[in-house]
Amino acid sequence: MGNAATELVLSCRSWQQAQNIIEHLFSKQLIARAEILPIQKSIEEVKVIMENIELDILAITREVAELFGTNDFMLEALPR
Repeated sequence: MGNAATELVLSCRSWQQAQNIIEHLFSKQLIARAEILPIQKSIEEVKVIMENIELDILAITREVAELFGTNDFMLEALPR
């Protein structure tokens, strides 16, 4: 039986911030794929949709908190 993938959704202040987070999480092998989408109501803000396989959401949350420099973010996990 294989591991279930989980989709993670994160709002970022800018495309560059999203790209930095994605590159960091890929380098740590915490995500399998990522996609950056614009948020309709904002010019700068984007949404990152990531997929992880290992289901190590706590490690991803720690890494994102370190990159944001705060715990002021919302990371949602959606089972696929």
